[in-house]
Amino acid sequence: MILNLLKEFVEIYHLNRGLGELEYTSENLHVEKPDLSGQLEEFYQHLNFDEEAYFRGAPYDLALFPLSSCEAAAEGWQDQGWKETYVVFAHLMGDEVIFCDLESDLSPVYGRIPGDSKLYALSPSLSTFLTTYMLMKKLEITQFENNIYIDEDLLDYKEGFLEGIMDIIEEQLPEDYRNDFIAFMLG
Repeated sequence: MILNLLKEFVEIYHLNRGLGELEYTSENLHVEKPDLSGQLEEFYQHLNFDEEAYFRGAPYDLALFPLSSCEAAAEGWQDQGWKETYVVFAHLMGDEVIFCDLESDLSPVYGRIPGDSKLYALSPSLSTFLTTYMLMKKLEITQFENNIYIDEDLLDYKEGFLEGIMDIIEEQLPEDYRNDFIAFMLG
């Protein structure tokens, strides 16, 4: 299941005209991090990119870290609440980090905001997070043609956009993750 998801995720990335190279491969890429496991390991085994890969378009710009940058990305976040099983794999453009907890093979996804000690529970699994994000971008691309704002001030959304995003979140995420996802991803 995650392989089909990753393939579609990369297709949406290219439809979004993402910045940076991001390729899907059905072959297992060599992963040089021995303690990587679960869905996050599959993510890095089947997505090929050497530099950050950026999805375009506010309000939830997402940048994926190549595996070689994950440890450096975690620096500065490792306070007393940080676990050794956390692996940063992405960030939002405001420097909010997104990471998985490798204690579970599902690789549950969390987020942290600079200056905020709150741990935002974004998704019970990496696949659920990627699906939700991909469907949000797909809505933006296909129904709104990458133009979700009423005007150039980027303050108000076109009619139906937020409702569509909320429908996706309600459909994809368990109830106990929705508020944190909305607060973190949509600010």
